[in-house]
Amino acid sequence: MGDAELIDHAVEARAAGEAESAERALQIFAFGMEGPLRAMVRNRLDSHGDTVIDEIAERALEDAIRSIHRLRGQTPQEARAFVFRIARLRIVDFHRSGRVRTEPIDTDPDADRGAGPEAEADGLRVEGESDAIDTALVLEQALAEMREDHRAVVELFVVSGHNARETAERVASRFDGRLDDSMSEQNVHQIGSRFRKDLRRRLEGAERTS
Repeated sequence: MGDAELIDHAVEARAAGEAESAERALQIFAFGMEGPLRAMVRNRLDSHGDTVIDEIAERALEDAIRSIHRLRGQTPQEARAFVFRIARLRIVDFHRSGRVRTEPIDTDPDADRGAGPEAEADGLRVEGESDAIDTALVLEQALAEMREDHRAVVELFVVSGHNARETAERVASRFDGRLDDSMSEQNVHQIGSRFRKDLRRRLEGAERTS
């Protein structure tokens, strides 16, 4: 199922009293967000290292799965925004406390619908829902426009957090005989750096447009 089908299934299952089926569909939807979610966190906290990035992404995903059962028929776009909103809460909390807290962050999916540029959730100020949507769409577009081997580098090195050597080896193996140039650790760092700069440029452009 695609995102729209998962959301529709969850709504229909809940209406039919099949809570377990509805929850399973929403969990699948949330886990499908892991790659874009991790990339967004890495883009905001890259200087803090892989451990912090992985912990925040994992905690945000757990929070989303814990809270997403309260979705009430939102579109897939709004549901994706909800997952990103929780990740933003985690990032804000990390900046304030200096650590990744283990306590759950539980927020209402409908809490800031129709709110202004900023909204309150659990006492933390977060950017509006449209910004979270833009982040997801811009990330997906940036990845879609990359050549296949470079996209593989970004997914492994930037999104999943593999080191440069492992990324180079895995990409070289996957595209054996199909690469114009050899894949080295230096290539990986260059591709990752260009992607981060491109993503920041795209996000800044989306913010100016909005």
